[in-house]
Amino acid sequence: MEVIEVNRKVLGIVFALSIVILVAALAPAFGHQPQNPKKEYIYASGGSIVLNLPEGGKCNKTDIKFTIMNVDKRSTKGAEDYIQVDLWLPTQSRFMTVAVINDNPVALTSLKTMLSGLPFIQYIQVTNDELQVWKMDDKIIANLTKSVDIIFGNLDGTPYASFKALNFTLPAMTLTLVKTASVYDIKEETTSYSAWPGASNWIVETKRWVAPGFAEVLIPSWLGTSPIPVTAFYSERIDMVAIKP
Repeated sequence: MEVIEVNRKVLGIVFALSIVILVAALAPAFGHQPQNPKKEYIYASGGSIVLNLPEGGKCNKTDIKFTIMNVDKRSTKGAEDYIQVDLWLPTQSRFMTVAVINDNPVALTSLKTMLSGLPFIQYIQVTNDELQVWKMDDKIIANLTKSVDIIFGNLDGTPYASFKALNFTLPAMTLTLVKTASVYDIKEETTSYSAWPGASNWIVETKRWVAPGFAEVLIPSWLGTSPIPVTAFYSERIDMVAIKP
């Protein structure tokens, strides 16, 4: 996960989140950890894809990034299914996270606290039947059974109202990530949530076991009934620890 960037010269606050805003849960990173009210841990697997859509189609985006996570029940906040939605903003030449879809309300509350002060992100709670993410052999599958509204631009006349044209409805979809070879790298990252007004000052340490892969994207109302193959970033294992101030 990359550090969020804040650019006060562009509409006050513009931020960039990338691979994994970090699933709300945040659970045991390196085995069972002693209880510590200042820390939350996560065990997960997941990955991300970038979907390039034709301009002017049923969705008015050209690039959308989906990050999916299958969070293990040993996590601090328990099991959860997670999809993160990022939009590419051509004027900023960057992805911005605009929504997190999650079926664990306790984990979602924790995520809101960690990402406090970021006005663009929507936290969309769904039920276990409406979102399932699971691992099966060398596949990680995310199945969203309902459509959700992504309201990126506020509608109340705030400085972000200029982004109203980017609002859209994300339809039901199935994303299937497939690992094609063994883990080739272990990446370690530290992200500090402190660079903007109202920030939580949390620090998140992440360790990911990365493998090559691809994905099949099935969004019938946008792309028809045949899965579309795309390049994917596959993380066979993701360990995180979130440290509170």
